[in-house]
Amino acid sequence: MANWLNNTFYNIDYNIAKFFHILESNLGKPLTWFFEFISLLGKSGIFLILISLILCIFPKTRRAGVTALIALAISAVVTSVILKPIIERARPYQNTELDFYSWWINAGKHLEDSYSFPSGHSTASMAFALGIFSQLKNKKWSWLILLFPVLMAMSRIYLMVHFFTDCIAGFIVASVCTVIAYFIVKLIFEKTKGKFNNFVNNFKILDLFKNKQKRK
Repeated sequence: MANWLNNTFYNIDYNIAKFFHILESNLGKPLTWFFEFISLLGKSGIFLILISLILCIFPKTRRAGVTALIALAISAVVTSVILKPIIERARPYQNTELDFYSWWINAGKHLEDSYSFPSGHSTASMAFALGIFSQLKNKKWSWLILLFPVLMAMSRIYLMVHFFTDCIAGFIVASVCTVIAYFIVKLIFEKTKGKFNNFVNNFKILDLFKNKQKRK
């Protein structure tokens, strides 16, 4: 499967990576720092999970937060547990005979410890963004959150740790997982008839912080 991906999509992966290499060559450190920061936001999904949990606290954004969390969980299993070990696609920089390797060195030599296909960062960022977008009623501005996974995918290609097709596959996986998460959340909120909201509203974790402040 990995060989088929490499051979079939080589031209598009190569040309898009070359475009980002040209950007790196001309714009240098500022752009590299920016993409390193964006990539860091997706590391292990910690930042995305934290934001999702914060959204769960507030009634108006609770469905969005829960949907994002479930979408992140499902997509993580599909990507890291199922697809990556099955496909076993090597990272772009792992073949030292290809241009990707020298481009990777110029971009900062960022090492990764898992297979390349699909991109976990791209999958997580899109699952997070779509999970929130699907539940927010005001679409006038909420679509801007979809720029986040686009920037995430760009950062992974720019740093030469993923092929373009890795990121597109991540977006597809995330889209399917988010649809599943959306209907799971719909079922949870409809079947519990407000009991889920009451459980969250009555959760005492916020009281712990209040008590600590009173003691001070």
